[in-house]
Amino acid sequence: MVAYEHAKDYLSLTRMYAAAGEWDAAEKIVKDADDAAAAFHLARSFEARDATSEALEFFELSGRYGHAARLARLRGMDGELFALALKSRQRRTMLDAAAYFLESGDVSKAATLFHAAGSRERAIELCFASGLHDQLAGFIDDVLAAGKTSPGEDGTSTDAGGGVVDAALLARCAEYFAANGRASEVRSLSHWSPYDRVGVVNADP
Repeated sequence: MVAYEHAKDYLSLTRMYAAAGEWDAAEKIVKDADDAAAAFHLARSFEARDATSEALEFFELSGRYGHAARLARLRGMDGELFALALKSRQRRTMLDAAAYFLESGDVSKAATLFHAAGSRERAIELCFASGLHDQLAGFIDDVLAAGKTSPGEDGTSTDAGGGVVDAALLARCAEYFAANGRASEVRSLSHWSPYDRVGVVNADP
């Protein structure tokens, strides 16, 4: 043990404490050292003994959000899965969680995750289909705030985050808001809608 401490071999120390069942000591080593490999080993050890909350904590500490999301999904911990997927900022983790929530019927969470993962058109289509007016407005606000979007010659708009949104879909957003009596959202779209097929962008409130 002394040799491991002198060498700052936190992974070996964690393995030793975990094997001995000295969980508090193992947790202290990992948290004090902030060592990703040691945190991952401890997380796997906790998972093996069905200590799910502790496993999730140390998967997250190790940066292994995919593993944490997998475990949360397996245990039916939807709130934790949603939070972990968003926090991960990992496209695959967010898309996998979005697909899970969509299959489970939680369209709102699915749309949020698709949007966060950069699949903005998918998120917007879900809002259309499920009548998620406020959520759609929030997505459009995010695009406007992040992108100062401007129409491209090819019928797309590109935001500062690199996402590309089809101009026809943007026009559909304006139509959707107009049909649902949300004039303020219609007006917010006007500065980057490259065309207005049905006269809704410049319509009077």
